[in-house]
Amino acid sequence: MGNGDLISRRQLFCCVYLSMVVEMLIKPFSRPVDLPAQVLIPAAAVNLLLLWLVLTPLGAARSGAVARAGGTLPGRMVLVLMAATLLLSGGGTLNEANGFLSFTGDWQLSFFWFLPLVLALVYYAVRLGIEGVARVSGVVFVLFLLSIGVVVISNLREMRLQNLAVEAQPFMDTAKAVGQGFSFSPALLAGIVLSEKTQRGRGPRLAHLLAALFATYFVFTMVSELVLGGFATAQRQPVYTLARIGGLSVFRRLDSLHSSIWLMALVLKLVVEGAAVELLLRRLLPARWQKYGVALTAGLTGAAGLLFHFSFPTGLRRWLTAAGVLAVLLLALVSRKEKKRV
Repeated sequence: MGNGDLISRRQLFCCVYLSMVVEMLIKPFSRPVDLPAQVLIPAAAVNLLLLWLVLTPLGAARSGAVARAGGTLPGRMVLVLMAATLLLSGGGTLNEANGFLSFTGDWQLSFFWFLPLVLALVYYAVRLGIEGVARVSGVVFVLFLLSIGVVVISNLREMRLQNLAVEAQPFMDTAKAVGQGFSFSPALLAGIVLSEKTQRGRGPRLAHLLAALFATYFVFTMVSELVLGGFATAQRQPVYTLARIGGLSVFRRLDSLHSSIWLMALVLKLVVEGAAVELLLRRLLPARWQKYGVALTAGLTGAAGLLFHFSFPTGLRRWLTAAGVLAVLLLALVSRKEKKRV
């Protein structure tokens, strides 16, 4: 990845938004959540507020935080934690993408064919540079928004107000949903790292990102319950179910177009995390080894993917959340100390 590559804040927003929203909506290994929209939506709002609070300690120190951390031993240990978290997330994303392809496709592709194909794409994209990745993210972002719009429009005739649950729900149900639903996406770590490559100027900020995520979740949760009613909570893939039952018959298999776009978003998430790992390796590796950073990123991501293919940890999301929160807090601490010294 070229050192001179710079992207705009809007392009970084597209990269991180797509990486997070695809985690939120496309969950091949998730269990159905037996809770109505009137519980899930407030819980999601609280979870996003918690994410904002976790990231607040970085504050103004976010700019240049990774560079400052790379100059000290404690800071380098934090960067190692960030890189490890992103690599483990990449391994999980590889399996999620393959699982999603198997779940939605008419044909099966062996993981051992899928792995080298995707890793080759990741290697090429990261080597191309963050500027190229950001341009692709803009295209995928537009396609994703079109997909959302088509899914909603195609289900307008199927929506029934009587499907919405309006009974009073115990407060503990919402509290339980907050506890079970809270997660720190490693894509936020990637955003922190890649922010070192953004141009100065105005653009979307963290609050805009969280608001966009909430709006997307609100729309799909409401549409799912309006269309599916109580059956929405029994779906492993409510978004894909909506795509299949939509009444817009422009194509015989319109849902295949949706799943292709969502798969592109999953692969883009993998590329964004890989680009962040490569930048971290530039801070960690000796100068003579930095030219192998892209190959090392692809190799370690593939190793994590293979490990999770044979034994996918059910608690991976919780471990990644704990590691991500710890990394952000430690990065804020180290960065502020170094900033005071200067």
